[in-house]
Amino acid sequence: MRKLLAWAVHVFTASGLILCFLSLIALSRSDFRMAFIWLFIALIVDGFDGMMARAARVTEVLPMIHGKIMDHLIDFISYAFLPAYFFYVSDLLPDAVRWVGTCIILLSSILYYAKEGMVSSDYYFVGFPVLWNLVAFYLLFVFHFSAVTNFILIVVFGILHFIPLKYAYPSRMLGFRRLAWVLTLSGLISAAIVIWGYPRDYPVLQWILIGVLLGFSTLVILASRRLTGDGGTSS
Repeated sequence: MRKLLAWAVHVFTASGLILCFLSLIALSRSDFRMAFIWLFIALIVDGFDGMMARAARVTEVLPMIHGKIMDHLIDFISYAFLPAYFFYVSDLLPDAVRWVGTCIILLSSILYYAKEGMVSSDYYFVGFPVLWNLVAFYLLFVFHFSAVTNFILIVVFGILHFIPLKYAYPSRMLGFRRLAWVLTLSGLISAAIVIWGYPRDYPVLQWILIGVLLGFSTLVILASRRLTGDGGTSS
């Protein structure tokens, strides 16, 4: 029974790859609404599979299956590769630097994944985590910046991957966890409605999403007040 449960958790994690493929199909058709619907569902899967894996003790029950490797591969596709492709096929970047913006996303993301100390001892991401799907979401559904501004933001976030500030890891972080969960749930509910109703605007929900962004930015400041030798930051 324990093995069956462990296999079920791994299949649940692996389903994220199918969701990514469905998002890729939608992006190839310029159906950005459906692309982000699939990415949103993939985000939910990713948010729960780790907790499910720990509860089912999959590393003990099925030591031959490396769930973390599978999870990292799917995360890179959903959080970096697909958003990079989105920026390439959309009109959110200037034509002259569209390829440059795409390369910045892909190269900074893979280098971030490869560096040591990606997660601190108190379970915060060190450096802006690979969340280009979130950047793409805000630039398409919430803000309506110029293409040049969008490109500048991509450069800034690419650099922030390597600045040792602490970013919330809501499911595991040791500090400010309750606030992080309130912000996360508020953002997920608002984002789900905004994506589903696209291209219609939802001003109230968009302001809530801006508030969520400001809340997480405040957490970065609070969690990054002092530096240590462990992952670059302290609790």
